[in-house]
Amino acid sequence: MQRTGSDPIWLVPDNQPWVDDLVAQGSRVERFPTGPGVEAQSPIIGPLANWDASLRRYDHFVEALRELSPATVVVAEGNNPDDEILARAAQSVGVPSIGIQQGWSPVIHNGFRRMQFDMFCVWGEEFARMLRPLNRRQPFAVTGSHMIAPLERKTDPTARGISIFLQKDSLLITKSAWIGMLDFVRWCAATWPDREILVREHPAGPLNAEELAAIGSFENIVFCPARDMPLQEVLDRSELAVAFFSTTLIEALGRHVVPLIVNITGAPRYSPDLEAMGVAVEVHDFDQAKVAVKNLLDGDISRMQHRIPAIINRFFAAKRDAALDNIARLIKKSG
Repeated sequence: MQRTGSDPIWLVPDNQPWVDDLVAQGSRVERFPTGPGVEAQSPIIGPLANWDASLRRYDHFVEALRELSPATVVVAEGNNPDDEILARAAQSVGVPSIGIQQGWSPVIHNGFRRMQFDMFCVWGEEFARMLRPLNRRQPFAVTGSHMIAPLERKTDPTARGISIFLQKDSLLITKSAWIGMLDFVRWCAATWPDREILVREHPAGPLNAEELAAIGSFENIVFCPARDMPLQEVLDRSELAVAFFSTTLIEALGRHVVPLIVNITGAPRYSPDLEAMGVAVEVHDFDQAKVAVKNLLDGDISRMQHRIPAIINRFFAAKRDAALDNIARLIKKSG
C-alpha cells in the first residue's frame, strides 16, 4: 500500500488482537463484526446455521463500503470466504476489487474456484494456467511475487542446510503425520550432525513445550521463527526444503533450493507436479522420505538444481521490487 502512495483503510475483523497493533501504528481501521450483528428477517435453520455469521457478512460489507466510498477493494490471497463476500459486496456497489496471491494450496479447493475479482494478481503464468479452468470469468495479471526475489543462481552455493517447514492443526494433517514430522526432524539432525537443520514453525501453529521436547536438543537444529529470521534467509542457508504442502515448496525454487514433498494429504499428487518437472521429489510416507533425503544429498540435488533455471520464470515472473510496482500500478489504475 505504501507503493500506491495512498492512505489505505484497513477493513478488519473485530475479534483479532493484531487489530489493536494497527490502530497503535496510526493506521485507519474500520472493524467489521464477526458475530451476527444484524437481525435476520427469517430464522436460519439446517446446515446453513453453521455459516450464520458469513451469511450476514455481506450486509456488513455493503454498509461499510457505502459509508467509506473506497476507490478500490484489495484482498490478500482471495480464498477466504470473507474475500469472496467482500468482492461480491464491492461489485454490488460499483467498487472494483483486486486479489493478490499470497501463497499456494496443494489442491485447487473451493476458495480458488469461480472467483470474480476485477483482477487477480499471480506470481507467474503457471498459477494462472492452473486456476483458469475453474475460474472462467476471472481476469489474471502476472505480476511476480512481492515476497520472494527469484535468483539467477544460488546466493551461497556452499549452503548445506536442510530446512523443514512445519504445519499442524489442518484437516489434511493427521496427528500421526504431525508426530512423524517431528520425528523426521530428529532423524535428520542425528543422521547429519554436520548440517544445519533449520526448523521453521508455522506462524499460526507455534511449537509447545511437549513438541519441542519431542524434537530434542541437537546442537545442529536451528529454530527459525518468522519474527527472527526472514524466509529468504532460511532458504539461502539451505539446499533442501521439506514440507507437507507448504507454499515454501515453490518459494524454495525461487532461491534454487530443491523441495522434498511429503504428500500425506490423500491427493494423488502435489499440484503443480514439481517432480514431473524434474526439480523436486515427492513421497507419501516418512520411510520414503528418509530414502529420498539420502539420495538427494548423495548427488540428486545437484542435478535438480541445474534444471531450476529452466522453469523458475513460470512461477516468478518478476523480481520482488518490480512485482510490488506491478501490483501498485494495477491498484492505482483500477481506482
